[in-house]
Amino acid sequence: MREIRIMTTIHDELPTAPPEHMLSAERMGLSHPIESLLIAPARYEDYRTVVTDFDTIGAEASTTPIVYKVKVKANRFGEPSLRGYARRDGPYPKGGYKDPKKLEVNEPFGYGSFRLEIDVEDERGVSAIQTIFGGISQFRHVQAGDELIFRGNAERFGSRLYFKNATLAPMRKMGIIAPVYLGAQGKQVNSEEVHAMMDWLNVSDDRVFLAYQRACELIRQDCGGLSDADILAICTPEDSLIRPESLPDLLFHLHSPTESVAEGESALSIARKICSLSLQCRAQRQNARAQSHEAPIGNGQDLVKHARQIIQEVQLRRGHKLTKNQVEVAEQICSRMQSTQPLNGLLSGEVGSGKTVSYAIPAVVAHLNGARVAIIAPTELLADQIAATISRDFGHDVQVERVRTQRKIKNPDAILVSTIGLNSAARKSGYVPNFLILDEQHKLSTASRESMVHPHTHTLDVSATPIPRSLALSLYDGMDLFTLNEQPVKKDIQTALIDTKERNVATAALRKALSDGKRVALVYTLVDRQEGTPMASIDEPEKHRSTQLEKEDEEVARKGAIETKDLFEKNFPGRVALLHGKMSSEEKVEALNSFRSGDKPLMITTTIFETGIDVPDVAVLIVRDPQHLGLSQLHQLRGRLARSGGDGICFLLVEDLERLSDDTYDRLNVFCQTNDGYALAQNDMVARGAGELDGLQQKGRATTTFKGVKMTTRDLLFNEMAELDMQIQADRADVDSSSSQRESRQASLFG
Repeated sequence: MREIRIMTTIHDELPTAPPEHMLSAERMGLSHPIESLLIAPARYEDYRTVVTDFDTIGAEASTTPIVYKVKVKANRFGEPSLRGYARRDGPYPKGGYKDPKKLEVNEPFGYGSFRLEIDVEDERGVSAIQTIFGGISQFRHVQAGDELIFRGNAERFGSRLYFKNATLAPMRKMGIIAPVYLGAQGKQVNSEEVHAMMDWLNVSDDRVFLAYQRACELIRQDCGGLSDADILAICTPEDSLIRPESLPDLLFHLHSPTESVAEGESALSIARKICSLSLQCRAQRQNARAQSHEAPIGNGQDLVKHARQIIQEVQLRRGHKLTKNQVEVAEQICSRMQSTQPLNGLLSGEVGSGKTVSYAIPAVVAHLNGARVAIIAPTELLADQIAATISRDFGHDVQVERVRTQRKIKNPDAILVSTIGLNSAARKSGYVPNFLILDEQHKLSTASRESMVHPHTHTLDVSATPIPRSLALSLYDGMDLFTLNEQPVKKDIQTALIDTKERNVATAALRKALSDGKRVALVYTLVDRQEGTPMASIDEPEKHRSTQLEKEDEEVARKGAIETKDLFEKNFPGRVALLHGKMSSEEKVEALNSFRSGDKPLMITTTIFETGIDVPDVAVLIVRDPQHLGLSQLHQLRGRLARSGGDGICFLLVEDLERLSDDTYDRLNVFCQTNDGYALAQNDMVARGAGELDGLQQKGRATTTFKGVKMTTRDLLFNEMAELDMQIQADRADVDSSSSQRESRQASLFG
């Protein structure tokens, strides 16, 4: 084992690296190629044993790769015995061709050749056939008698032995357990570039020692300044095959295992736990809010007592009681606003559970106790609705100002309701909120939120489907969780995935709802197909995007709201409303009012319909081309159904179910099987990643200490460090009721 010098400080001057390595490092999330030891191997390949006798190859080699040495045989002309295969009827395929009748033997490296066969023999002269698919040009200069080493599978057909799935083995790997490094998908870094950086790193011992030093220091920094011993004590499983004595020792096991592949895999498991530990430290740093003497609202008044008075008045005006859950959440938020540690809260409630009144009560209480309150919504329509609801439910003593986009703040002491454009108005007037509420948080950027938050500002994110970043952050201390899991009204919502061959089912439901005096909404993802203006793009990872067949369907069959409105107007004259984002504010209000009143009970709309619009008696919702929408968007749209209670049905209408990719079909099927928005948000987080827990990115893979490590949601919860002081939250507030909610949510993640 190579001697490892343990260093404690990072050198100020780093060695000069080739420009191409600097670019690769940057794309991998490293500041310099010297940090390449923080790129974790994807797997390990054992090159310690090389097979030279074909008779020793057993049946297990058909599934378990082996390393073997062959000699290229000569044909009758003394040339290497090579055969190339190509298609007769078109371009050669990437992975081979199944119909041998359409293959022809070609010049081995001629145009169209995609498969190469090489006659080889072992050291005793026993013959076999080596098959190569793709990358055959690397064998152009092979000569008869050349010895080659491959890693691949072997399979016998009768008396003949065939080698397949093979790659040439570099001589530098001979005799060792070699780590295999992959590139960064979507960042234009391939595996060869990573291996080239590693080769550069290993040119000299001094460079290697510096790399160990820098990697260890960065690991300690990411893990909150803990010592090597503490980090390894937390991250080494009891049943681990290895027990590293220090971080340099761990890195050696990770990149240079000597005993077995399992040794490297054990080191990789510890590296994954270190990534989890560092993510938790980042989340806790992000959640932590420093104490502020300006934070408490109410000058010592009992805000909870005031909230109870307000609740009684609201119930009298509404004519019905709030749910026990709504009352509890409102009181909890009021209680937290009396603390010197500003609230960092997430209100997660199912669509239709009454989130607006649950946060409006604390907003009004804060306002009546002299605090400045701002509520931000993603759209003008929702902002209008929130302002109207507060004015209606809380009486004339409550001042509400609806701040329009690009307009000034007239009364900073009123409850300000606006869109994200309030940022600009607040900055120009010097407005600083004491309590900031972000409704439909999943539609707002993290940067927009942060720009309004000051050291003493209490913040509350509100959503039925929290963004992955907020969901991940909510799993750790420092963020208060408020959960609404009771519905004020009883409702039964069904969801069905159908295609155009079954559209008569949706049509029948549409006609019945209209005949019963209820409302129907049809949602399209385009305003106008001729303009090709998308209203939303899928918010799933790349593997969930549409296949080529789905894209072909899109070109042929994807419809827009405008043309559909004209079609329905012919069948339901005078009863069809149109609502989309390109309409003026006045047109939107008019369309929505005609739908609410029932004058036009059939709404043709776009995804603008998802953002908190409250219309009673919507009994049927038909979403056309749902494969272009994410789970959160679909759930918000479905939440428009049966707002006053009763039954509702949501149809996801695609052109052809058979042409959906497996990933797309599974995603839509998951949506049909659950009405739980929090569960869908969890699914979304697993699929999309948790985002940057210490940055502004709302989704995607969280930046981890070791690059290339695939993190799961379960990894995010590894060892919550309840017994360790991470030295980053010295002023943490006392544990409150959010702890039990957090434990409940964590339990629900994994059953």
